[in-house]
Amino acid sequence: METNSHANSAGEATTTDQNWAGGAQVKNSYGVAGMSLHAWNTTLYAKKSWFTLDNEIVCLGAGITCGGPAEVHTTAENRRLGTPITNSFTLNGAAITPAIGWSSNLPSPSWCALSGAGGYYFPAGTTNLQAIFVANSGSWSQIKSGDSGTVYTYDYLKLWFNHGLQPTNGSYAYVILPGMNASSVSNYALSPDIIILTNTPIVQAVKKPVLGVVAANFWTNGTSSADLIAVNSKSSVITLESSNSIAIGISDPTQTNTGSITVTLNRAASGLLSADPGVTVVQLAPQIILSVNVNGSHGKTFQASFSYSPPLFAITATRTGTNIVISFPTQSGFNYQVQYKNDLTDAVWNPLGSVAGDNTVKSITDPVMGNVRFYRAEVQ
Repeated sequence: METNSHANSAGEATTTDQNWAGGAQVKNSYGVAGMSLHAWNTTLYAKKSWFTLDNEIVCLGAGITCGGPAEVHTTAENRRLGTPITNSFTLNGAAITPAIGWSSNLPSPSWCALSGAGGYYFPAGTTNLQAIFVANSGSWSQIKSGDSGTVYTYDYLKLWFNHGLQPTNGSYAYVILPGMNASSVSNYALSPDIIILTNTPIVQAVKKPVLGVVAANFWTNGTSSADLIAVNSKSSVITLESSNSIAIGISDPTQTNTGSITVTLNRAASGLLSADPGVTVVQLAPQIILSVNVNGSHGKTFQASFSYSPPLFAITATRTGTNIVISFPTQSGFNYQVQYKNDLTDAVWNPLGSVAGDNTVKSITDPVMGNVRFYRAEVQ
């Protein structure tokens, strides 16, 4: 926001000139939302995205530009507290007494936790992040003439990015961690399990490998890509990938596209599991290509899902000292289990060990136990 004061009812019943607002979801589990911001009666523009995952919300902003006379702020938190304040507050591992008037410029990266609410993680590269405990006062009559003039005062925790005067292509990134205590937030900050793929006015995208989720907001027409996703038009796209399938959700948040969105996934599928009406599968391999007719869809999400064929690969078994090392190439998105038999006539294969594929050669070691042992690797 631009920190200007406005008269009562200023801008009331007006709408923005921006039409990009909405998002997509996949499997009713994870989602992405976005908004192209142009604040009323200002030159403030920005692209804002929210990625809702399993235990966090990743918030990105880019292209923050304003030629106005006031500072531009992005508020990460403005939480009303009790009186007196009973919440505990932890900043980068240090307990802070929540006293009105306390303030701090936060370093990068940073994390903080407020008991009863949750945590906030600010990745490396974050700048101009500020925190304060402040008492705010106001009355309803300040919003609308004729309403109650009783002045109320409440205590707040405020976290915000100060983009300064007349920013050009400013940005921010932070992660909301609902319900987490200080210990959990600290552990998260030491090893965040999300990857910010890109944060620009062209594309904002996030990946969470442990879930198999990649999500992106594509802000412009023309070819754009993020990770495994490529599109030809403004869109919101989210994918959910497992070892044997991939699901996708696509929408037109502008609600203005009278044609189709073409989406290409850099994956090969063996078959189509499901597709909403309006989704046309152009090809399954060597890449998945979809055409989604979004005309008149009012921003709804179109979904489709595809099956994978287990990849073919060769394994090698090499004796090293008193061990047998079984090696094989792996592919991301698949799990591999090495199994053995002491005799091919045995009824079952016994598990030896499992690894997750990451497009490198993996190895499992087996101590030498006899004269003969047979091995195989199974894709799961």
